Amino acid sequence: MTAAWIVAGAPALALDPAKAVTQYQIEVWQTKQGLPQDTVQSIAQTPDGYLWLGTQEGLARFDGARFVVFGKKTTPEMGRNNVSALLADRAGNLWIGMAGGGLARYKDGVFTALSEHIASQNVWAIHEARDGGVWVGADFGSLHRFLGDAVTTYKLGEGLPRDLIRGVTQDRAGAIWAGTSGSGLYRLEKNGSFTHFGLAQGLSSEAIRSVVASPKGGVYAGTAGGGVTIIENGEFRSLRMADGLPSDQATAVHFDPLGTLWVGTWGNGIARVREGKIERLGIESGLSNDQIWSLFTDREGSLWVGTWVGGLNRLKDGKFLVYTMAEGLPADNVRTVYEARDGALWIGSAGGGITRFADGKMMSITPKEGLPSDQVSALGEDRDGGIWAGTYVAGAACYRDGKITVLDTKSGLPDNDVRAVYTDRRGRTFFGTLGGLALLEGGKITQTWRSKDGLTLDRIVALSESRNGDLLIGTAGGGLNRMLANGRFQSLRMKDGLGADRILAIHEDAAGDLYLGTSGGGLTRVDASGKIHVYGVKEGLADDLVQVVLEDDDGTLWMSCNRGLHTVRKQDLLDFDAGKIRTLPSTLYTTADGLKSPTLAGGQCPAGVKARDGRLWFPSYKGVVMVNPKAIRTDLTPPQVLLEEFLVDDLPIARTAASSSLPPGGERYEIHYTATSLTYPDRIRFKYRIDGLDRDWVDAGTRRTAYYTTVPHGTHTFRVIAANADGIWNEIGASFTFRVRAQFHET
Repeated sequence: MTAAWIVAGAPALALDPAKAVTQYQIEVWQTKQGLPQDTVQSIAQTPDGYLWLGTQEGLARFDGARFVVFGKKTTPEMGRNNVSALLADRAGNLWIGMAGGGLARYKDGVFTALSEHIASQNVWAIHEARDGGVWVGADFGSLHRFLGDAVTTYKLGEGLPRDLIRGVTQDRAGAIWAGTSGSGLYRLEKNGSFTHFGLAQGLSSEAIRSVVASPKGGVYAGTAGGGVTIIENGEFRSLRMADGLPSDQATAVHFDPLGTLWVGTWGNGIARVREGKIERLGIESGLSNDQIWSLFTDREGSLWVGTWVGGLNRLKDGKFLVYTMAEGLPADNVRTVYEARDGALWIGSAGGGITRFADGKMMSITPKEGLPSDQVSALGEDRDGGIWAGTYVAGAACYRDGKITVLDTKSGLPDNDVRAVYTDRRGRTFFGTLGGLALLEGGKITQTWRSKDGLTLDRIVALSESRNGDLLIGTAGGGLNRMLANGRFQSLRMKDGLGADRILAIHEDAAGDLYLGTSGGGLTRVDASGKIHVYGVKEGLADDLVQVVLEDDDGTLWMSCNRGLHTVRKQDLLDFDAGKIRTLPSTLYTTADGLKSPTLAGGQCPAGVKARDGRLWFPSYKGVVMVNPKAIRTDLTPPQVLLEEFLVDDLPIARTAASSSLPPGGERYEIHYTATSLTYPDRIRFKYRIDGLDRDWVDAGTRRTAYYTTVPHGTHTFRVIAANADGIWNEIGASFTFRVRAQFHET
């Protein structure tokens, strides 16, 4: 078999350091997802994109979608199942060190045992130097250097102790450092001897668990009981609990490509250290276990965390930034969000009152400060800058200059369940309640409207204003109402062509087209001429629930639902109506893209807001969601496509056999393939074909297996191509050629 792929040059990728550690997306894999065992002691990534995981019950290869496990039964060259150290070198070799003794090397599908050099020694550290030499730290103070066919061993005679070597690294000056389990650090000098560094020289502990070289020079050592010791320019300093580190038991130390320091601890999760600031991430934020074994950054920028009996964790940057209680909100169930004229963001939640978010700081106002209820359902601002909060059970409250004023049914509101607050261009403030509409003038309710006054329904959940000054009223079952300048009402309902009568969102664009979000009826567009167009799942929209409609600077409409956020371009709507396209291209963003919850809020106003800087904010069941549409970039790197296995009638066929000939009469042909893009593996799409047998490409969707019932005799070439989550195809893909021999009667 031969495989081809495209690798595009890209800058070093890492987690965005501007985010709080709690704002990264956390995913977990354990034995129930296919991991052979839940203690991940080591992690590496080979040039073909596979992630390799060392566990106590075997070596696992991971393509983002499935695990393939190698152990001593299936892979005798390994000798042991307990994989304690991994390294992918620049030549494409995977080095495998085992607890219990043994060393192996893997490349191009072939395992090679190297145990004759380390017969019965536990291997806990493997590092590649800049000259290509691979350094292996093992039991009894033995350090081995592999370069080509030559192996050099350093032991007690050169000054090493009898302790297990737990870490090996090479500093920027070229020196090799070895960390031991109880005797401190050792640096290899040019004359072949070692210089010792212990407590007397400034180490915080001589029990070393991890050693890495700093990108800026120097060496960082994670210790058992002494935190992290930093050696720079011949000086020693420590990073400990007294400095903000969550634990002095530092089991793993790792620098990502942007130079951010990550420290794994035994019992207190991981810490991010950057520009003097230390932040902790633990089990309460979604990590599967606080006892950390290993840390690794893959080539797509995600941080992988191996834990003790907690499985594998992945931290990645999502497309969305979510603020929750971890970042200062008083409650996670956010129901409405609004941007005030001074640029501050106001957040209303169920159980947390209202929160002002400005300049990175949050200030909350709850019943303790005089709010009549902490169950907030609507937000708005009057002409004098007062912030109004509608509540579910206690009317509306205005926060102005530190004081709170309350309006309820005793003050003239039709109902205490307030779902919308809107101030029009004339400075009039309207309240939409579940009992009708009210107008506030001069600090008093001066007028109310109910169904008896011309409304189709009293249950009001959305308010807006048209370009000509009409008040637009969305009702929960009575369609759209329009209050004209003369106080009369007009209505649009399903019988007039709307997608549904439950109107949750109202948006009018610069061209005068009116977009209505509905519950169950998708998106309705009323164009400037009055013609009505309806778009739902049948037309290609990702969901029939549209709780808000926000238009970004590029003409894309963003809508929320109970499955996440979905988008559609306005131009695509026009092209669909003109018959230029048959299906609407719509994108659905879910928890895989960084949402903490797929359930976003609706039925109150506003259920989303576009800020002055172009960013979009949405309330959700778990925090307030921010997206910068301009920051969402298309991944232009095609995925690497790989062929994994070829089976005929359930029997695996060796690659050499497949390239020569197969016996006749096969009934079931099965070809396993993959693409190693780890960030969004569930969105990778595949197409395959057998030249001459398939008239066109077979669209396999996300399936990673090709099936054929019969293949005629002759020589055939199987090809597979793949596209990443953004639809960028690797047109070269992978292929292999095989020959099926003819049966006697076919000759």
